[in-house]
Amino acid sequence: MKRSLVILLALFSLSAHQTYAEDLVEPEIVRLESISINGNTKTIHVGNAKGHYTLNCTIGAESASDPKYKDTLITMCTSPKSDLDYWVYDNKTKWNIPGAKETSTLQFFEDFSVAYKGENIALVPTDNKSDWGIYSLKSWTK
Repeated sequence: MKRSLVILLALFSLSAHQTYAEDLVEPEIVRLESISINGNTKTIHVGNAKGHYTLNCTIGAESASDPKYKDTLITMCTSPKSDLDYWVYDNKTKWNIPGAKETSTLQFFEDFSVAYKGENIALVPTDNKSDWGIYSLKSWTK
């Protein structure tokens, strides 16, 4: 009896771990292609072999959308660096950034920043050192 309980617990633990791993949705990796500024709107083009994103952000959009972080001031309309890779977080991404204690999602980044109307994208540097930002998705092309 004791032995079967141990086996059952081991199988449950393994099953829970597999389910957790299956729930993760890895972010796409992109690089900066170009940046342009028109008034207070910054347009950013990033991409990879799969496709290209056109993103916008509002210069000066610096506040937390979640009221519990209202005293947190984070500049969100950052300019990605051309020599870095960036993870693309959309509304389906659920990923464990190396060194993080929790799974990260787009909602996590929006809680500390702005949320634009429409579809949002977070660009998070894979080096875990540089600034990340939230952008409004304008288009994606192959």
